[in-house]
Amino acid sequence: MRGSMKYIYLILKTLIICLFFDFGVSQSFQADNARLQKVLKQSGISVEDAKKMIGNDQGNNILEEVIDNEENNSSKEVKEQVSNIRTLNKSISVLDDSLSNLIDRTNPQKKSENSKNLLNPDALTAVKNKISEDVLKNIDEEKKKDQISDIKDNYYGYNVFDGKPDVFQSSIAESIDPNYLIGPGDEIIIMLWGETEINKTYTVSRDGYVFIPNVGQVFVNSYTLEKLEKKLFKLLKKAYSSLDPVNGNATTFFDVSLGSLSLQPLRVFVLGEVKKPGAYIMKTSATLFTSLYYFGGPEISGSLRDVQLIRKEKKIASVDFYDYLLTGIREGDVSLQRDDVIFIPPRGKTVTTRGEINKKLIFELKDGDQIHDLIRYAGGLKPTTYVKRASINRILPAEIRLKDKINRTVIDIDLSNIKKSTTSDELFDSDVVEFFRIDGQRKNIVTIKGHVTRPGVYDLGKGLKLLDLIIKADSLKTNAFLNRADIVRVQEGQVDKNLIKVNLGDIIFGDPKDNIDLQSNDIVTIYNLSRMSYSTNVSIIGHVKNPGIKEYYKGMDVYDLVFLGGGFENQKHLKNTYLSKADLLKKDENNKVYDITSFRLDSVLIGRGIANRKIEMGDEIKIYSVSDMLTELKWEVTINGIVKRPGVYPITKNTMLSDILFRAGGLEDNNFKKDIFMERLDIIRKSDFQSPPEIISINLKNLMDATRDYDIKLEMEDKIRVYSNKMFFKDDSVSIRGEVINPQKYAMTKNMSLSDLILESGGFVGNESSYRIEISRLNNKVNGGQKDVTIKTIDYKTDQKFFINSKIKTVKEMVLRDGDEIVVRVHPDADGFQYVNIGGEILYPGKYTIESKNEMVSSLIKRAGGLTPDAFPMASTLKRNNEEVRLSFEKLIKNPRSSSNFSIMNGDSLIIGSKSNLVKIVGEVNTPGNYQYFKNKNIQDYISLAGGLTDIADRKKIFVEYSDGSSKKQKNFLFSPAIKDGSIIFVGQKEDMEPFDLTTYVTNLTTLWTDITQAYLLILLTFRTNTAN
Repeated sequence: MRGSMKYIYLILKTLIICLFFDFGVSQSFQADNARLQKVLKQSGISVEDAKKMIGNDQGNNILEEVIDNEENNSSKEVKEQVSNIRTLNKSISVLDDSLSNLIDRTNPQKKSENSKNLLNPDALTAVKNKISEDVLKNIDEEKKKDQISDIKDNYYGYNVFDGKPDVFQSSIAESIDPNYLIGPGDEIIIMLWGETEINKTYTVSRDGYVFIPNVGQVFVNSYTLEKLEKKLFKLLKKAYSSLDPVNGNATTFFDVSLGSLSLQPLRVFVLGEVKKPGAYIMKTSATLFTSLYYFGGPEISGSLRDVQLIRKEKKIASVDFYDYLLTGIREGDVSLQRDDVIFIPPRGKTVTTRGEINKKLIFELKDGDQIHDLIRYAGGLKPTTYVKRASINRILPAEIRLKDKINRTVIDIDLSNIKKSTTSDELFDSDVVEFFRIDGQRKNIVTIKGHVTRPGVYDLGKGLKLLDLIIKADSLKTNAFLNRADIVRVQEGQVDKNLIKVNLGDIIFGDPKDNIDLQSNDIVTIYNLSRMSYSTNVSIIGHVKNPGIKEYYKGMDVYDLVFLGGGFENQKHLKNTYLSKADLLKKDENNKVYDITSFRLDSVLIGRGIANRKIEMGDEIKIYSVSDMLTELKWEVTINGIVKRPGVYPITKNTMLSDILFRAGGLEDNNFKKDIFMERLDIIRKSDFQSPPEIISINLKNLMDATRDYDIKLEMEDKIRVYSNKMFFKDDSVSIRGEVINPQKYAMTKNMSLSDLILESGGFVGNESSYRIEISRLNNKVNGGQKDVTIKTIDYKTDQKFFINSKIKTVKEMVLRDGDEIVVRVHPDADGFQYVNIGGEILYPGKYTIESKNEMVSSLIKRAGGLTPDAFPMASTLKRNNEEVRLSFEKLIKNPRSSSNFSIMNGDSLIIGSKSNLVKIVGEVNTPGNYQYFKNKNIQDYISLAGGLTDIADRKKIFVEYSDGSSKKQKNFLFSPAIKDGSIIFVGQKEDMEPFDLTTYVTNLTTLWTDITQAYLLILLTFRTNTAN
């Protein structure tokens, strides 16, 4: 009974899940797929996190919170989808509880909790995953697509093809283009009515013919409908005279049309730089332009300027997509036919635009395109583009880079005459053209500020005088200061500002002298009388005896105002005066400083520098003291070096050097004192502010022996340095490296032995039974400019007596010296475990312990369970001492006593290869590459598979390389080496030979004959001379 109930429960639970998915969630999923993907991507929730959230209430709440934060109204459907999944969970939970109660009533002893395990939780998880997987699994791919799309957006025109292809087709897709060319498979409907009535459909054969009764075979391939109608009329009127009677009107009428098969989609091939090359099905209305949308247009590596249409192996059309993008006119568009080929060649040279231009993108240029063409493609210049200059950042061609050793350059061009220029403005591949922005400076304007009714910026027009500008500004305010107005002028191309002072009262009352002509960018300042009281006086402040406001009088100069400040005749006052700098300050109507002139006060005091510069009303001079310019010194000193308590110590006016040394500690401790360099101690002391610090050196030994005679009084911020005696001595040390735990340099101890050093370094690494220890020692003897080295080698076997204080420690060779270097290595005869790795096509790959020094490879393979069925022993490798060797295990596996068998060593790694079922052929064959391995084929067979030898192939240079690294050369085709699985066949190339030159041959032969003749005559002459004598 309980078993039946469990079975019923399982069915019910599964049905609820499936029905819920099929009728509820599935429909919602299909409708809101894109929306949910968008929400998850924007919220940063990963695919796995989203799955976990859907499976529990807390996660659902998080998802709902994310969705609620979306402002898009479409998120309501997404929220309902998540809510539906949670409802599914609750429904199943209710069903679980109901069945649990039913089982408890029928069998009280059975715990109801067990009923909840009837359906494996993994099954429920699988259904939930099915609901959400299709939504969530594409999010990572969508992110990648977004990145690619971002790159695509940088290139002009490539993102046009992101829409659906149907949108770009003819609005009446069922109509047939009048220029449609009839081809094989098309249906032709011929209708006659009147005296003769016929309505029949004919299908064009592969050869382009249709058979019409009473007419015969008619060739119709590549005819337009209009031409076909004319041709058929001529043929049919011969069979049906009533179509065209000689006398009277026709009593039979004729019409021809195309049937539904002619409206079948076209198969068009797309090749070249596209994402998915291959065959595409397109509507009959598709043209070369609209076809681009079927395959998403060219990749950014493909050209938009040369989209080619190939028909019957001939290029019949090429369109420049830029023309369409720039004008909207599909110039040169061609209707497609079955089996047309659309080819996208690689993108041409590209140029990037940056800066002040309408489209900052990467553009493809054709040969002959110049800078003005690029500007047109980029939407033209902005109103704010600077037309006097643009900059081309160019990577120079390879030949120039090799010749001039320059990789990049910058070229400036003038855009103002770019269209009129007769010079070549050719752009190169990868050029970056930067367009600049005009500056923000305005010209032909003047500014008036201060005490006028309408201060601001005014048009200079063809010219303005100062009074004209004041009238334009609705005149002066009451209480304007009439004794002076200022004009600040900057000449074009200069940085310095010129101050022009005018008497405003004279101008107003008719004196034209100060009513000057204004220039572009002049700044006119009108002052307020109530704020100008300062300007009738001058002042001096700072380190002077009589600071404050002084009465201004005509002809007053800088020296006069400094003299009025007073105090410079007092030596004590003068000593604390900073003579290197003082400042002359000029202020505006708001009492703000607008100009500062720094000068040397000592030069002015002796009548030099700017002493005679005339000052103006309102000027102010500031004098500084030494304490103003320097940081206030502190009553403290610093002591560093070999003392017990280095640091900063407070002092008084009477603190002596010995006092600080005593407080820092160390000199009274004889053990500490021996490390102090007693011959010198330094005090670094600041002098006056204009000089560098001075060093005062003191003999510390004399100071300690006779304190009063050598002791000195310290000053504020003195720095005391006590030096180490060790700087003049070298510490004795020895070093140890190799198989020890802490290899490094160690300080020598008295009578330090080798065992002492090994213990101090932490002992040996590992638990090897024996080690070889090498001691290197420098001798004092010099041989050829270098010290001799003595090397002592000790073979040590593990024995704790070595480290016990015994007679072995007193052995002369075991006692170390300063500078000794010890190297510890594992002895090759150590009896620790040694290992070898075996992998690849072996039944039990892994790490194995070597049984003995003489264990062979065949033994290891046997211990590892032998080879797998796919093993190919000939393609095996051995890695030993970081060197990889290809070899074959075929012979040693068949016969362990074979000479190919060898001993394995510690650290060896063996890999048993697998069958590749391939043979590779390279070199001078027409189609090199990989080919299937056939057991009984020879070299000639594989060369034939590769399309045969090329014209420059050398039959004497054909050899085979096997998987084990060995190779064999083919001597002739009768006795060629066997081809095995994984073999590589190499076909060499003939050596270049100069053609036979008859002229050169005759010339060389003549030269040789001449040399022989001359030699013969010389011998004959010599012989006759000797005979005559």
